[in-house]
Amino acid sequence: MPNYQLVKNILKLRDFILGYLVMIYFSFFSTLYLYLPLIVKDLSVEKTYIGILGTFYSLGSVLSGFFISPIIDKYKKYTITFIRIALILQAILIFSLLLFDNIYYYIIVLLSIGLTGAFYIGTCFSLSNNRGITVSISSLGFLIGYFIGSIVNNYKFMFISIFFLYILGFILLFLFILKKNESNYTQAIDNNNDSIKIFFKNINIYLPLVFRHSGAAMIWLFFTYILLNYYHLDLKAIGILNAINIVVQTFSNPLLAIFVYKINKKLISFILVIFGYFLSALYFILFYFVKDFHLLCILQVLLGLSFSSLYLGNIENLILNNKEKITALSLLSSVMSLSNLIGSFLGTILFNLGYKFMFFVAFILSFLALVFYILGNYKNIFNIMKAQEI
Repeated sequence: MPNYQLVKNILKLRDFILGYLVMIYFSFFSTLYLYLPLIVKDLSVEKTYIGILGTFYSLGSVLSGFFISPIIDKYKKYTITFIRIALILQAILIFSLLLFDNIYYYIIVLLSIGLTGAFYIGTCFSLSNNRGITVSISSLGFLIGYFIGSIVNNYKFMFISIFFLYILGFILLFLFILKKNESNYTQAIDNNNDSIKIFFKNINIYLPLVFRHSGAAMIWLFFTYILLNYYHLDLKAIGILNAINIVVQTFSNPLLAIFVYKINKKLISFILVIFGYFLSALYFILFYFVKDFHLLCILQVLLGLSFSSLYLGNIENLILNNKEKITALSLLSSVMSLSNLIGSFLGTILFNLGYKFMFFVAFILSFLALVFYILGNYKNIFNIMKAQEI
């Protein structure tokens, strides 16, 4: 007999819209990282500013999770209002980048957008009833930035397009996500909402992700360069590889969510994360040996599945185990941004030792993430399995 409640959740327009809201943020993120070298060139500054701009953007996201998200959690009654404010600020700031050609202005704006980023993503995911759908739609933002951006080859056109996507998101938020959703959060909230305590409470989730994502960020910093110079691929081929990764994420998230919602949320969420870390380690070690383009395409499928499993599994774990859902989810984004900073630093140092060595280090970090995650959560997994037997 079909699970009509599950079908009802999947079809909810609200979850699609929440995914769309995160998608437009991800589309700016991916567009920015794709065009950073060109932006720095147009601003007539040294190449070192590529790393500086990326660092300030990530720093804003880290600060957002630790300092702004607890405020949002404290005043949950105004959750939708906070999302609207973030949407307006991000749209204005992105449009303003078209008006100024000053590196210091770019630094301030990217820091500001980052400050609204982590809590914005965390809030949208916390409001979703079916996070498989929401995460799936949100991942299309990377397809817009990395794939469409590589075809358009004009970052100002992309910024204008993303600005209008924000305007549409603002309209959808007013039309379909009604004020009644805010009233769901009028219950008393614990004022002792310390982001540091929440971070350490979930350290068994955040710490393994730092290992895995730092290794991944180290690779992605030089991924295009490696494929151009060592694999001798053109930009079209690189765009195809990136697209495969995103398309797999888009379609795998709702399918994985069905297992999460239909079987046992807690148990399947843990299994998904373990599966994600395993696939990540497998991806990096196989990339070490593979040169053929068709095999690289298959590896991108593994990469897409690994990230979908990790992201969805960790989101569900944090939702299920935390009262302070917005802060916990925002810290997830902050941890990923912190990992981007660590990965950029590692990549700059290790790149001189060869790209194969970098892939090997990324494999080691993903393997350590898998080990630490199992060691940090095996008691919870065992208790869930034992309870299910009863």
